[in-house]
Amino acid sequence: MLLILVRKLNGPPVDAVIEASPGILKADRTVAGDRMRSTYSPQEVHFLFVDASHLFINARKGELSLIPFGQRRVNQAIAVLLAHLLWNGQEVFTASTRIGSIERWFIGPQRSGDA
Repeated sequence: MLLILVRKLNGPPVDAVIEASPGILKADRTVAGDRMRSTYSPQEVHFLFVDASHLFINARKGELSLIPFGQRRVNQAIAVLLAHLLWNGQEVFTASTRIGSIERWFIGPQRSGDA
């Protein structure tokens, strides 16, 4: 019954749309039934990361899910493409760490002073 009410109030599910061009990343997605449209500049984004099958963005606004499903390797490839477009030719780093049983994979801009 609750699902019917939520569906009636929010309408049909909406596909997530992620658009990247040199120096900008746009995301239009539904989170917990609410439509979210975000635009990020390279200065706002700390890094992107993949947990299990989810692709997230870590930015000044906090951590937000960009793609809440999918194959890990596909989401990593998407993150690489997004990172190279967002940071427009700037060197990027990749790193992995294990948190409990989940391996978290990161990609972000190489900042001055980073080794």
